[in-house]
Amino acid sequence: MNQEPDVIPSDSTPSPVRYTQFVLKVSKFCNLRCTYCYEMPNLGDRTQFSRDQLQQLYRNIAPYYRMRAEQDNRPTEIRFIWHGGEPLLVHPAFYWDTFADQQEIFGVNQPIANYVQTNLTVLDDERLRLLREGFAGTGVSLDLYGGLRRNLAGNDQQTRVLRNMDVLKKREYSVWMYYCSYEKEHRPDQGNLRILCPSWIRLSSPTFVRRCIRRSASTV
Repeated sequence: MNQEPDVIPSDSTPSPVRYTQFVLKVSKFCNLRCTYCYEMPNLGDRTQFSRDQLQQLYRNIAPYYRMRAEQDNRPTEIRFIWHGGEPLLVHPAFYWDTFADQQEIFGVNQPIANYVQTNLTVLDDERLRLLREGFAGTGVSLDLYGGLRRNLAGNDQQTRVLRNMDVLKKREYSVWMYYCSYEKEHRPDQGNLRILCPSWIRLSSPTFVRRCIRRSASTV
């Protein structure tokens, strides 16, 4: 999926650089069973992109943006947004390999950035390094209502996600929160909730996120 122009939250001022993004669903495999998920029948499927497939994708993309840069001397920053399923269930070595392939195929003159959209339930030293050194930013999916983000055993994982968000915040990672609750399932005061917690929130304070969740629960 390709989208242009940029829709990733950014604090940067306008520049002559163009932005385009490709959303890559690396796998549908997921460790959660969120009650509203439209991919529920496929969440156990471990099929994922192969390294060869991604290399071919990059080879197909690179000539076009090289041509555009030559035409108007204006570079395009290509942003790859890694989705799932849960993309952090894929071993970090997979991402390091594909990042190296990007550099080789696109070349040093092509701006490239990688972002990940994660449920943030899986976090260890390897993945912390990946989020710090590999990805330019991390989007965290979260619900404003409890009891929806469940694991295979049916246990709510909201507390685990918030705890891992605290870890990233304390280490000053670049993180955004994306709230996922469905309107049709959670109707109370949706308009006010949007004002209080817009879809994308730059994570300046996990305490603020918790306050949003408590406020949401009180409207039900």
